[in-house]
Amino acid sequence: MYPAQSQLKASYKYSLVYKTWYIKRKALQALEPVLPLSIVLSLLGGAASAILTFGKRFEELDKAAEERIVLVDQRVDGLEIRLAKEYIQKQDLAHMLERLDSRMDRMDYKLDQILIGYNKSAPHGQLNGPY
Repeated sequence: MYPAQSQLKASYKYSLVYKTWYIKRKALQALEPVLPLSIVLSLLGGAASAILTFGKRFEELDKAAEERIVLVDQRVDGLEIRLAKEYIQKQDLAHMLERLDSRMDRMDYKLDQILIGYNKSAPHGQLNGPY
């Protein structure tokens, strides 16, 4: 073989190998996704960690709000108990004042009878009047 022929064969062989490599490469590139899998997985991992972090934060805020509601509920219950202990209903007060007023009227009548004098015709130890 002549030297020029061997170079030609070598260059032809090289060009044939290059062409097959190039075709295989293009075929693989056509099959590869637009974004590499590592980028997609890292983005998904970051999104998952962000969701978990926000979920934890919202859970803490929810827990704090729940504790505050329990505290306010306990304070309202305490106030209701104190009101029930220290204060009375309006109807009960009206009834007590009515009874007190009737007793004061009886005492006033008795004092008037003492100051004016006894009824001499009444039996001994009894006062004049409806009581």
